[in-house]
Amino acid sequence: MVNGLSIGPTGTGRPTASLGVKFILLYHAVENVVFLCLSLGDLFIFHNPSLRLTSKYSSRFAVAGYAFLGLPLICVALWAVVARKEGPFRCYFYYMAVSVVVNAAYTTDALVHFLPCAADKLPVSALHANPNIFQCGHPRGLTLVSLIFVVGFQLSMMYPVYTFAEDLKWDAEGPEQREMEGKSRLPTRRLAVAAQWALLRDGPLNHIHGRMPGEYGSMYETATAMGAAQSITSGKGKQIPYLPATRLV
Repeated sequence: MVNGLSIGPTGTGRPTASLGVKFILLYHAVENVVFLCLSLGDLFIFHNPSLRLTSKYSSRFAVAGYAFLGLPLICVALWAVVARKEGPFRCYFYYMAVSVVVNAAYTTDALVHFLPCAADKLPVSALHANPNIFQCGHPRGLTLVSLIFVVGFQLSMMYPVYTFAEDLKWDAEGPEQREMEGKSRLPTRRLAVAAQWALLRDGPLNHIHGRMPGEYGSMYETATAMGAAQSITSGKGKQIPYLPATRLV
């Protein structure tokens, strides 16, 4: 694997899952910076009540602090992807879930409780002289749509992050890991599923061609006797009996 691309016998293959997760982490870091700047802008730049985006200082402080604390956690998650550590990356998944809730609360506060436009605070004479000096509807609408898109897009990214965390869990704590002690390659999800099917075949599926008591038992035994008496071609082998094509209910 080179630069997140799997190299096969025919050349460069498709990107690995870790490359997509790295892009998600990069996007989340940029998103945290954007929300941090918006919150600080509400606190210090747009301190005028007629210009600020949200209604309460508490929501802005919460979003700013949560976004700032998330930056080092995203760096730790990036290290966990490279080193394939399930624990730190699982912590990042939990942080991402709470981050969606915090950003959604910030967006809801901006959507429902924002204060009137600054044009309402100007004198009537100024509005008549410059009627287009403040057009608050379009910028505010674009800002709200952007916030809703950001939160929705982050919500859609939770599933690939969760699946990658599950892959790391299988790599580190697979049920067949004890049988592979001393080997260089740790078990993967595919090997774990194959091991589960193998255990199932060693259990009830092992006797799937055994004697069937009940309504279809005699039919199966008859097919066995008929197959044992007939050859496939030129007498080289016996026919293998199969269950009748009936519905077992």
